[in-house]
Amino acid sequence: MRTRAVISLRMALENWTRGPLQLRFLSGQLFDFAIRDASGGTVYFWSANNLFTAEVRELTVAER
Repeated sequence: MRTRAVISLRMALENWTRGPLQLRFLSGQLFDFAIRDASGGTVYFWSANNLFTAEVRELTVAER
């Protein structure tokens, strides 16, 4: 029996270095998350059923 649930997530990115942080993404996917069971096995990947554009993107995260 499968149970459906609604889960709300909040993600934050903070740069704790002493300068800007350059991130490079090779697709339109900027993040992912996984749900794992008690033994550490992956039960769900958010990205598994999504399509992403084929583009190279760079993101600069300013220092905190």
